[in-house]
Amino acid sequence: MRFRMPAALVLLLFLAPVGSALALGADDAGGKKQMTMWESLLLPSGGCYCLSPDNTNIVFTKRVMDPEEWESVTHIWVHDLTTGESLQLTNSAQGESGPRWLPDGRVLFTSQRGEGEEAESRLWVISLSGGEARAFVEDDEAPSSGDVTDDYKKVAYTDTSDRPDKEEWEERQKEKDDGYYAEKKLTYDHIWVYDVESGEKTQITDGDFDHSGPQWSPDGRWIASGTIDKTARIWAAESGEAICEFGDHAGGNVFDVAFSRDSSKLATACFDGCSRVFDIEARKLLLT
Repeated sequence: MRFRMPAALVLLLFLAPVGSALALGADDAGGKKQMTMWESLLLPSGGCYCLSPDNTNIVFTKRVMDPEEWESVTHIWVHDLTTGESLQLTNSAQGESGPRWLPDGRVLFTSQRGEGEEAESRLWVISLSGGEARAFVEDDEAPSSGDVTDDYKKVAYTDTSDRPDKEEWEERQKEKDDGYYAEKKLTYDHIWVYDVESGEKTQITDGDFDHSGPQWSPDGRWIASGTIDKTARIWAAESGEAICEFGDHAGGNVFDVAFSRDSSKLATACFDGCSRVFDIEARKLLLT
């Protein structure tokens, strides 16, 4: 996706290396030039690495910075594990994010495409064999991100709940009386399931906390998610019933989850920098 850095921060980063150079000199003791903060921000950066179902390719995002406009844009790349070559897969003006593999080897991602008011963010698919990206679902109300079942029939995603004072809030916005210095959190990100064929949306979770990164189990029975209360949870996809939760994340909130191929284990990523693997049936931690 495209991102513009604020002008004040650009000025700060421009002046910071000058002070460092005056204090330390142009070279370090070994005679090698030190990299400035400004130069480091111009370096490309990668993320969202995902291994293909056949274990032959890795899809990832690569962010590059325009030194003149001071804007960054992120595109999707594919690295071939056999040849060691990396190829750029997408190149839209606004960039792309969140690449993941579909079972048939295509890549699903989120991107905002179009011009002006017609520009919209939605799910797209592209093949490694070439050709243009196509909209995953021809429905303007379809979610713009999420995880897809192996049969392509359902999408699990997060959406923000309505405020309990929605009518009052909308009236205050109309009267421009909506400014707050601080406010109690009133909306939360919950898990929903979108039916590709019918276009129907079903809310799976509720509660006064946020959910993130919903993922389907390979057998399609469960949906796992991370939450801001340092817990990973698994839900029944059809009923929304809570199946189990794993709370051994003392170091921070859970921001990503993934099932094993046989749906028997759950891996989690946490803001404490650790990954953990849980046995779902035994309800216990296996690795950290």
